[in-house]
Amino acid sequence: MAESDGELAARVEAKATKLVEQRDAEVDAARGRRKNDEAEYTRAKDWPFDDAFHVISAAFFYMITALAAGFALDLVGCMAIALATGDMNNEGSLTMTTLLPLIVFVVMVLVFIKTISEKGKVKQLKKTVSNDEEGIQLAQRRLASARELQDRVNTLAERMRTAVDDADREATASQLERLERELDSELASRSQP
Repeated sequence: MAESDGELAARVEAKATKLVEQRDAEVDAARGRRKNDEAEYTRAKDWPFDDAFHVISAAFFYMITALAAGFALDLVGCMAIALATGDMNNEGSLTMTTLLPLIVFVVMVLVFIKTISEKGKVKQLKKTVSNDEEGIQLAQRRLASARELQDRVNTLAERMRTAVDDADREATASQLERLERELDSELASRSQP
């Protein structure tokens, strides 16, 4: 076997190995995307409020509770001031009666917005997870194709090394050059954005 034939065989084998490694990495990346999307889907699905109605219902309940708690705190505050100063005509203020419901209202508006966002994500992520599964299957098929190509390259490289006559060596070299062009095309398509 001529030195140039050995170089050709080694070069094409290296390209085939590189393609298989890239395809294997694509499968791993597709599985990682699916895992991340499934985790995000589970988080969105497990959001404590099912829909906007539940948030509004909870907001009314929390507002009434905050109003009662604020009134109780204001009443206790007025009594404490009256006992401390001895002035039983102390009018006090309704600071907590207005402040607590306002805080609850702001928090519930934020929860309402987050609920709408999370429930919208559930629908989108459900579709994305199914697309991720298709992406994994495609990546696995491409990996299998790359491995078949690598097997063909290895077979031809071995045949090149054991060729006994020039005709067999030239035919094998021609096939290896054709596979090298195919590998170059596959590797180039992978490197493009």
